[in-house]
Amino acid sequence: MACLLGIQRSFEKAEVALPEVAGWDLDDNTIRLLCHATAARAGTSREQRATAEAFAQASGDPEVQIDAGKINTLDGWRDVKVAVLDRREPDESIRPSEWDKRDLPAPSVRSVVAAVEEAGAFGTRCAAEATRLGLTDPKELNVLGDGAEWIWNLAEGRFPGASQCLDFWHAAGHLGEGARAVFGSGSGAAEAALDRGKTKLLEDGYCGVVEWIGELGLMIPAGGDGAALGAVLN
Repeated sequence: MACLLGIQRSFEKAEVALPEVAGWDLDDNTIRLLCHATAARAGTSREQRATAEAFAQASGDPEVQIDAGKINTLDGWRDVKVAVLDRREPDESIRPSEWDKRDLPAPSVRSVVAAVEEAGAFGTRCAAEATRLGLTDPKELNVLGDGAEWIWNLAEGRFPGASQCLDFWHAAGHLGEGARAVFGSGSGAAEAALDRGKTKLLEDGYCGVVEWIGELGLMIPAGGDGAALGAVLN
C-alpha cells in the first residue's frame, strides 16, 4: 500500500494518505526507500517473467509505443522514457471523418520498460526487451511516437524497417496551438480551423498539414499571429 501511494503521488502526500487508507504511520523517506527497493526487485525479475511465452501465444500485430515525461530528480528535471511493447488485433478500416468514433481493440498482451537515461541507452533497453519477447523482425513492428526527433532516431537505429506512425493526439495539439494563435483561444473560428486541420492530417499527413497552413495563411485576421503557423511544421 505504501508503494502504491508512493508511485501515484509525492512521497510527502503518500505519508499523509497512508494512515487514512491503511492505518499505518510511515514517514516520507521510508516510503521513498520502500518504492526504490520494490522497483529494484521488479527490475531484476524481468528475465524470469513469462511475458515472452505470452507474446508467442498472443494474437495481433506487434507495436512499440515510445514517449517521455519530465520528473524532478536530485540532479534537476530529467526525462523518464517509457516504451510499451504489445500485440494488438487490427480493427476494420474507417474514414478520416470517423476518427473520433473509433475505439481500438485493447492489446492482447503487453510489456513495459522505463528508465531515466539518455536516448542511446534507452534504445538498447528497448531492443533488448523486443528480443526477449521474440519480436526479432523489425519490419513487422509498428512504432508510435509523438514526433520527437529522439524517438524516430531510436526507431531507425534499433528497429530499422519498422513502420513509423505519428501519434494523432500530439499532432492535433500542435494544430490547435496554430489555430488559436491565428483566431484566438476559445473562438468558433479556431475550433473550425482545428477540425479542418485534423481532417487534412488524417487524409494526407504532412502534405495535408502544409495545405491547411496555406489555407489559414489567407484567413489571418487583424491581430492574428501568422508566424505561429510555421511552428506547427516543426
